[in-house]
Amino acid sequence: EYNIKAQEISYQNITSKHIQKFDEFIQKYKQRIEQNTISRNESLGKMQQMNPQFILRNFQLYEATQAAEQGDFQLFLKLNKAIKTPYKNQFPELQQKRPDWADGVPGCSMLSCSS
Repeated sequence: EYNIKAQEISYQNITSKHIQKFDEFIQKYKQRIEQNTISRNESLGKMQQMNPQFILRNFQLYEATQAAEQGDFQLFLKLNKAIKTPYKNQFPELQQKRPDWADGVPGCSMLSCSS
């Protein structure tokens, strides 16, 4: 029922065992939703209030810094605006998986606890 491409959500190869576990999770989630005493819209509203749409990633800050050093502050300003309103879905292009170029680049390949 869901249309998710494994390469879009994971940094690892997805096996049939992973897909089976995900399917089991989805079934449990659906069962849990049926137990809600509030409407689906109310539930969605609560989730949107509690879960940020934007989380600053190290590779994004790295890209912004590299561009700023060349005099281009566009990405830095966009990140600055997004981080001030993380629950607002204003920049979907910033909600991406870490690009391949960031693998192994110091400070870009993981989300730091100090971020």
